[in-house]
Amino acid sequence: MKKENSGKKYILLLVVLIVVLAAGNGAYRYLSKRYVPDSASMGNTAKETVAAESEKMGNTDLAEAETEPVNTETSHLEEEDGSEADENTAATESVTEEDAVDLAPDFVVYNREGAEVRLSDYIGKPVMVNFWATWCGPCQSELPVFDTAYQEYGEEIEFLMIDLTDSVSETKEVVEQFVAERGYSFPILFDSEHNAEMTYGVYAIPATIAVHADGTIAQAQVGALTDHVLQVMIDSIRE
Repeated sequence: MKKENSGKKYILLLVVLIVVLAAGNGAYRYLSKRYVPDSASMGNTAKETVAAESEKMGNTDLAEAETEPVNTETSHLEEEDGSEADENTAATESVTEEDAVDLAPDFVVYNREGAEVRLSDYIGKPVMVNFWATWCGPCQSELPVFDTAYQEYGEEIEFLMIDLTDSVSETKEVVEQFVAERGYSFPILFDSEHNAEMTYGVYAIPATIAVHADGTIAQAQVGALTDHVLQVMIDSIRE
């Protein structure tokens, strides 16, 4: 009889325990549903946290990946603003370049009669300025090209063929004889005071400068010119 009573007690206790556990589980589920934070808010917070920690750890790829939509939009706007700024800058620079007056530096040289000749004397007419010397091999090779161009364009363009006279080996007499022997027809000018040479910082000859009729430099070239290159320079200053 006692054994039967004991068995009933164990069964009753087991049933009560099951009921208690079931009630506790139900209460937990109910409370969990009520107090779990909003999933969207949790997601954003997690992204911000991951990005912050990634930056701290130097994992910039991950941080950038997490914020890609925002950065892409920002970059797009920056690119548009940048493009517009670039266009405005280019337009400003274009206007500045057009308005700037970059006159060729003036100088003083001397003609065969010893009279002063200045570059500024020829404002209003295109000018080809050439620095040369009788002892310069490349100069000798291009002088015939200049003489031919002078014969063709001498009425339209002023040719200033400036010899770097040093009054020692490159004297006026030496130059006159050199030109006469070769039959050149272009006018000769003498830079006996090195004014033109120093004004333009001539470090090698031959050197040629094409100047527009308004006194601005069109092109400059160091080294012997072929007939084609000289023609290009002449065309750049012809009206």
